[in-house]
Amino acid sequence: MFDGKGDKISTVLKQLSSTRHKKICITQLFTLYFAPTEHFPYGFRKSASQRNRFMQRVSFQIEFIFRASPTILYKFFTTPSCLVRWFCDGVDIIADEFVFTWAGADEIANLVDDYEDERVRFTWQDADEGEYLEFRMEVSPVTNETILYVTDFCDEGEEADQKQLWESQMEMLRRETGG
Repeated sequence: MFDGKGDKISTVLKQLSSTRHKKICITQLFTLYFAPTEHFPYGFRKSASQRNRFMQRVSFQIEFIFRASPTILYKFFTTPSCLVRWFCDGVDIIADEFVFTWAGADEIANLVDDYEDERVRFTWQDADEGEYLEFRMEVSPVTNETILYVTDFCDEGEEADQKQLWESQMEMLRRETGG
């Protein structure tokens, strides 16, 4: 049934029984079954060549509330020492090129918009034209909390799974930033 992926699946099942991040482990199991040849980093994003060419790509936006200031959040989106604390296993930055590493696999993103304390936008080198990952920050005039808007793309019908993954990532970011 899993085409020889038993070892990977048992590893994830062991992690599932001993981890607080059950949503991520379940997503990994789902991915191992439905995409058996690749581990898709950062939300298990498939490259353009790996996607079903008939699948429609859609954008979605999620909003999160943080007590941390835009200055602190901006640092967590742009510095390697902070990115590895919540987003990836490793990152190398050369000019505007970010090489993210997840489970030994590299994904390259270009920083295309960088407005300090306001917005950071990346485009993935293997993504379809017009797709991007954006973190936009605003301060609420009423509560003085930071509103973080995350804009991303996924295959049509996978929005709920991707939003769930981002919620999990944001919980890690929230712990790292103190709220």
